[in-house]
Amino acid sequence: CFKQKNRKIIEYLRKNTILSDNRIVRMNKEELQNELKKDKQFSHLVIPTIKVHNFNDIESFLEKYNKVVLKPISGQFGVGIYVLKKKGDSYILVHQDKETEISHTELISFFDERIKSKSYILQRYIASKSLQGHPFDCRINVEKNGEGKWVIAKKFIRIGIGQRIVSNISQGGGVSRTKPFLKANYGTKWREIEDNLNKIAETLPYKIEKLRKTKLMTLGIDIGIDTDGRLYLFETNSAPGTTQLRSEAALLRSQYYRYVLENRVSKEQHKSYNAKIKRLEQANKELGKQNQQYQKKIDSIEKRAVWKIVKLLDKMQILK
Repeated sequence: CFKQKNRKIIEYLRKNTILSDNRIVRMNKEELQNELKKDKQFSHLVIPTIKVHNFNDIESFLEKYNKVVLKPISGQFGVGIYVLKKKGDSYILVHQDKETEISHTELISFFDERIKSKSYILQRYIASKSLQGHPFDCRINVEKNGEGKWVIAKKFIRIGIGQRIVSNISQGGGVSRTKPFLKANYGTKWREIEDNLNKIAETLPYKIEKLRKTKLMTLGIDIGIDTDGRLYLFETNSAPGTTQLRSEAALLRSQYYRYVLENRVSKEQHKSYNAKIKRLEQANKELGKQNQQYQKKIDSIEKRAVWKIVKLLDKMQILK
C-alpha cells in the first residue's frame, strides 16, 4: 500500500486516520543496529555491522571475522543474502542452497556485478544452526493488547531445512515451538534462553517506537541464537506476516482497536475540540478589542456632534 501509485491515498490517510504504521521515520537494518549499540540495555543484541562502500570494506571485514554475511539494506524474505568465508587464498561463497569456492579475482567480479551498485551491509556471521546443521531463527510476533501494551502474540522457531543461510519460511523450511526446540538443541540452557527471549519481547518494541517516534500496532522480531546460547537481533519487521498466528492476531487487534477508539481517538477529538474552543475564544477577544475601538470612535464622534449642537443652540439663544 505504500507504493508510488498509492501515494495520494496514503497521504490522505496519514492526515485523517490513525495508521498501524505510517512508514514515517523508518529505520533500515544498519540504522537500527547503530542505535541499539548506544543503549546498554540492548547493545548485547547488536551484530557487528558496517555498510559496504567499496571492495576494501569486504576484505577488511573478512580479515577481522573470517566469515561474514552480505545483506541488502532494504531486503525482505531473505532475498539477496550471501555468506562469505575466507579459506586460505580463496573464498567460499554461499547463496541459498549453493556453495561455491571462488578466487580473489572472482570475488572482485562478484562484487562488481552483484553488490557495487546496490545498498548492502556486512555483518559478522552468527552460527544460529540446529544440531542437524539447519539455519534457524526465533520469530517473536508481538501485538498491542486492549490496554495499549505490547504482548507476545506468538513466538516460534523457523528452521531453514535444506537451506544454508536463511530460515525464511517463504523459501521452504519448517516451524517448531520454542520450548521443545530449545530443549533439544541447548539442553539445560533452554530455560535461560526462553526467559531472555521473553525479556526482548517485553522491552524492545517500546525502544523501536521511541526510535521511530511513532506508535505501532504489530512487530516481528527475528532473533538468532549461537551455539553458546547468546542472542542476537537479526532484524525487526513492522509489517510481519500473520500466517502462523491468525487467531491470536485477530483477537489482540480487535482488543487494541477498541483501546484506540476509547483512548487515542477520543483524546484526539478532545484535543481538536479544545483547539477549536481556544481559536473561538481568541477570535472573540479580538472582536472584543475591535468593538472597544469602534465604541471609542463612536463616543468621540458623538461628543463632537453634541458640542456642535450646544454651540448652535447658544447662537440661537443669542439671536433671540
